Amino acid sequence: MRLLCLALALLCAEQASAGSLSPIGTMRKRSLAEQQPEFASDRVIVSFKPDVVRAMAAEEEGLKFQKPAGLQGALVYSIEDNATVAEKIKQLEHHPAVALVEPDYKVKVFWDATNPPDDPNFSQEWHIPKISAMGAWQLTTGSAEVKVCHVDSGVRVDHPDLSQNILKGWNFVPAGQVEGTPPPRAGTPDYFNYNDTYGHGTHTAGIIGAIGNNALGIAGLNWKVKLLVCRFIWNDGSGYVSDAMNCIKLCRQEGAMITSNSWGGIGYSSFLEREIASTQKEGQLFVVASGNSGVDLDAVPLYPTSYKTDNMISVASSGANDYVSTFSNLGLKTVHMLAPGEGIFSTFMDGGYKQMWGTSMACPMVAGTAALLQARAMSRGVTLGYADLKKLIIETVDKVPDGADKVITGGRLNVTAAMLALEAMLDQRGVPPASGQPAIAPPEDGGAGAGGQETAVVSPPPDSPAAPAQPSPVPSPIAPPGKVCGGSPLAGLNSASQSSTSGTSKANFAIDGDCVKRRVMQGSCAQTLYEPNPWWAVRMESARPVLSVAIQTTSECACVADLVGARILVGSQPWEGPASAANFSLCAGVTGIVRGQRKSFVCATGADGGAPVGQYIAIWRPSNAVKQLTLCEVDVELGPESAAPEPAAPAAQATAASHPAAAQAAAASHPAAAHAAAAAQQPGAAQAAGAAQSAAAIQAAVDAEAAAQLRQPQGGAPLGGRRRLRGVVQTALTQLKHLGGGSSEAANDVTK
Repeated sequence: MRLLCLALALLCAEQASAGSLSPIGTMRKRSLAEQQPEFASDRVIVSFKPDVVRAMAAEEEGLKFQKPAGLQGALVYSIEDNATVAEKIKQLEHHPAVALVEPDYKVKVFWDATNPPDDPNFSQEWHIPKISAMGAWQLTTGSAEVKVCHVDSGVRVDHPDLSQNILKGWNFVPAGQVEGTPPPRAGTPDYFNYNDTYGHGTHTAGIIGAIGNNALGIAGLNWKVKLLVCRFIWNDGSGYVSDAMNCIKLCRQEGAMITSNSWGGIGYSSFLEREIASTQKEGQLFVVASGNSGVDLDAVPLYPTSYKTDNMISVASSGANDYVSTFSNLGLKTVHMLAPGEGIFSTFMDGGYKQMWGTSMACPMVAGTAALLQARAMSRGVTLGYADLKKLIIETVDKVPDGADKVITGGRLNVTAAMLALEAMLDQRGVPPASGQPAIAPPEDGGAGAGGQETAVVSPPPDSPAAPAQPSPVPSPIAPPGKVCGGSPLAGLNSASQSSTSGTSKANFAIDGDCVKRRVMQGSCAQTLYEPNPWWAVRMESARPVLSVAIQTTSECACVADLVGARILVGSQPWEGPASAANFSLCAGVTGIVRGQRKSFVCATGADGGAPVGQYIAIWRPSNAVKQLTLCEVDVELGPESAAPEPAAPAAQATAASHPAAAQAAAASHPAAAHAAAAAQQPGAAQAAGAAQSAAAIQAAVDAEAAAQLRQPQGGAPLGGRRRLRGVVQTALTQLKHLGGGSSEAANDVTK
């Protein structure tokens, strides 16, 4: 409707210009002319309502079908009855079969072809204009938030045109490169030495992500990106499937959504196929070179390029004139598309640059395009899965005659066409336009609770992180190595579950009592697959007040950032997924946590001033996009078990007995509050008058004391003991409310 009004407004402005215009009118017309979008004068774009059976009779409407447009079923019709575009829009907007009608706008890119990047060798990158990359660069030149898995012979780690775009990597090539020698052991220096000594990997990495516009060398498709480099190709140009599978696994654990694989040429391997299939379940796009044997893969299948998993794009090589390279494997039922692979100028292992030929060069062009699309989508708050990325790339190729009978799409990569299709797709899905530079969007609901309201979360200030409270003022024995959780109530319960399990990263690893965590791949943390709404939950032995929950992250895995925006929930019924959230109380939202950190989140109190009570704890990452949840250790601080309403004294006395440090802190830092708690233990407290007033007074004092303690954590009792004090007095308050009584004397003392 907005586009229709704009078109009609422009038409009215044109009609008005036929008469005399005042200076104001002239100024207004000039303003409209400056803002007027250009569009084709002989056609419109139409989409139809899905629930309307009778199609529009085009001839009766003065239209003739021209071609499909985009990914969402839009069709282009030429205007055959001499009507203007505005008249045709007005005619069709009320047609019962029409969902939307718009002009066919002329899209302009803002790139100046006479002003390319300042990289001195950019002119040698003939493939950049061939695949129309410069137009896409007007919307994004990449993002440091996009991770691309590069499985190859490694990368020259200090290459000046690459080093800033390398996130991390691993090595599976033995130091001596002698057959029978095992690959480097995980965690050793050799394991993290992914420096390229063959040259192939540095070259393919530069195609994806050589830094652009830095007055140096060349420009990759992504001027900004984060490469996860896995070295498994030896200096003889070969590697092993088992090592490749480990590379795929590591990249999956690190959160890479795109993988570039310029290797293959083997017979069928069920293991490799299953590993690639596992990446599909987690939304990863697997881009693979078709190979350089010059064979028809439909007749002679070679792998991995001949696997039929939906998340794969198989890429053949073409030259500057769009002829399929003579060395390239092809297959009308197997290979999806073409990309340039002849004389490609890119980074090399000697720190310089070199031309190379092969489908190995074509593959990273497609992977780099996927990364560029992901960067643009993320700048608009969306993370794309493999299905969208694949569709955008293969359905926007430039058709070339030599590809018609050789590859599935019959065409060659067009980066700008894919980028414009992405923009149209996001617009049609109602995604807001990007503002500013590309950045990771916040959680879909902004972390808000039901109804879009922000949920108040009680947590310590940044400069005073919570310290674990000691069970008594007497020093505890030194814990054994690795057992630093202080005897967590969750340790050893073996009752944890999670929405899914990544590899061997089982849910119960998060409650094994070991807070000194190593690496996810060593089986020391709980981890889900990449999926919407991942969660982890645990059942405790009994229902208890949950005062705080501590989370230990892993120092190795970057995907720990997905904890931000997660919610810690407490409930009395088993957690069975996001639908259970309505029956759980919010303890806290996960904020400000980084890799390698153990952080405690103090539970928000309810309307009665008490901590949430339940037997089940859930940690849920609400997200419609695919996310991963990684928890290395989950620990809790529990309040006392709930007591029966009669009598009041045993519960309060039990509380004081179980928390002697808190009782001492109460006497030292707030005598009035201690007096109030003691009064609650007296047998006559249940019958005292003024219960409501006493309860309110005690609660006010507790809240004031808690605020003061957080402002001045060094004064009085230790901060951990002061939090225990809060629990003690809240317990007394709860008992008063249950019994319908209170202590007027204590209330008066607290008020003073």
